[in-house]
Amino acid sequence: MISPYRLLHFTRCLAVAAILVGSSVNGDDSPPVAEISEADLVHQYRERCDYVIDQTVANTDPNDLTRGSNFTIAANLFRGANLDWARERLRLSNDPPTGAMFWMHPMALLMHVGREELNEDDWAFIRELWRTYFPYRGDTENHWVMYYVSLYLVAEMFPDAGPEAWYNGKSSVEIMADAKEFILDWMRITTSYGQGEYDSPNYIE
Repeated sequence: MISPYRLLHFTRCLAVAAILVGSSVNGDDSPPVAEISEADLVHQYRERCDYVIDQTVANTDPNDLTRGSNFTIAANLFRGANLDWARERLRLSNDPPTGAMFWMHPMALLMHVGREELNEDDWAFIRELWRTYFPYRGDTENHWVMYYVSLYLVAEMFPDAGPEAWYNGKSSVEIMADAKEFILDWMRITTSYGQGEYDSPNYIE
């Protein structure tokens, strides 16, 4: 029996094929695509980043402490906006922390972009989270990448921290060594053979 997903995918393929054949028969030649320099691509990418960050800050209600993820907090810290809200929301949204590697990723971002705005109390709160919260590593390729990259970036910020500072009982040096080993091996496999998880023909199923 054909699954609904495969049937939908097949139908879309037929529709695209019909459009392409029709264009060919009617002599509908598309105009050549203008080449864009690498510098222009980077500039456009940065513009989109700035737009998303600015929109996130603009949509932040500093009087509402019930809404806002770590990504939202990071955007406000990066822009130096709504700092009182950001500090309070940081504590409320991480009491307790949840999300495993999906918590680690935005928290690492928040820590890096908030270096200039986070005070000693903020850092003490964040360090305690990394000491007591034990995030699940996950069991898929992208989860492992998020887990180890986040760990490496955060441990790198405190290179002299001992095992007592981290939930897994390892020092920052040990954490970075473990993470680096996985990241380099994943890069080797991905560039040599591809990503096994996303190359799977039945991943979505």
